[in-house]
Amino acid sequence: KGIATINAKDPSVLSPALLAVSGDILLKLGNLDEATAMFRRLVDRHKDGMFADAGPVGLGYVALARKQPAEALKIFEDALAQNPGMSRFKETTLGKLESLVAIGQLDAAEKLALEIAGDKMFRGETAGKAYIHLGKVYRKQAEKIAGVDARLELLKKAHGTYQRVYVAYQSTPEVCAEAYWQAYETATDLGNKSLADETIRALAANQKLKNTERFKKANELTP
Repeated sequence: KGIATINAKDPSVLSPALLAVSGDILLKLGNLDEATAMFRRLVDRHKDGMFADAGPVGLGYVALARKQPAEALKIFEDALAQNPGMSRFKETTLGKLESLVAIGQLDAAEKLALEIAGDKMFRGETAGKAYIHLGKVYRKQAEKIAGVDARLELLKKAHGTYQRVYVAYQSTPEVCAEAYWQAYETATDLGNKSLADETIRALAANQKLKNTERFKKANELTP
């Protein structure tokens, strides 16, 4: 983190490995201009190196952070088309999925999420994140569909998807906590207060998740 912030204004002194790591750190910190500079230098100066994939992938996630999902989708799709064997294939595919959800291409997003979840290559955290995006797809579909029963059915599918994640992905705290939170919100949308209360209490009590922001937020909401 120190290397990333100290060299944020002049990434030229950093090696490709440090550019990749520093860009990721700055992105998580929300320093988007500085992260862009790191990833851009990888693209411009180190496109043939072993860390080359970090450049376009990073720029795609910066575009998502800037609420520019259409631009992000193009970056991710171009990266996958130009280098299908890229080292950051999982991150790129997940970025494509997030972009599809954000721009409202829900059928394509649902198909891709199910492909990721069913592919052994994407086991672990990536599959968990794909399921969370799938739940978001169902919720967005529920917003658009006509008929109360059809809407409730989609919300139940979303809740079941999140529930599957927080049960199966306890070993990945950020993913697990996010699934709990989304399940809580979905239960609220369903009008099921007892289920919502039960879910938020379970999140607040799960000490495995104590270092996540969702755990902290849940404890602010529960007495």
